[in-house]
Amino acid sequence: MSPTLHESHFGLARSYFELNNIARAEFHLRKARKKADFTHDKQRYNNKLIALKSLIVKANHY
Repeated sequence: MSPTLHESHFGLARSYFELNNIARAEFHLRKARKKADFTHDKQRYNNKLIALKSLIVKANHY
């Protein structure tokens, strides 16, 4: 895995999310956003972070 590729970090984020390790999923989404070259990729990762935080709030509410 190349640590410079945002896709690698996104793959790890997905894996950690499936394992219910939300903290690591968020960490790798942030890394993916930071390493993305294009604005549309950065925005996509930002939207995913917002969605993840929304899920966390909903899960903690119930």
